[in-house]
Amino acid sequence: MSRCRLVSFCLVFVSFFTFAGCADYERNKVIEEHCGSCHSTDRIYEKKRTKAEWKKLVHGMKIRGLKLTKEEEKRVFEELFQNYLKK
Repeated sequence: MSRCRLVSFCLVFVSFFTFAGCADYERNKVIEEHCGSCHSTDRIYEKKRTKAEWKKLVHGMKIRGLKLTKEEEKRVFEELFQNYLKK
């Protein structure tokens, strides 16, 4: 019986964190798909920057080959400014 409980607990635990990860992925989908294709997105989420710093950084990535539509770029900046802005 305890083995069954342990397996059930593990399934619930893994499902919870998988679901939470999916929510973050969907929220940051443009960042994850475009920025994450060249480097770990942890680099983005670990450091807060000013609006000017984010704009300069994204511009630099575009020079290096980042392809974003105007709508994707708008969504990237919305996410960065809302959640990763240095105050």
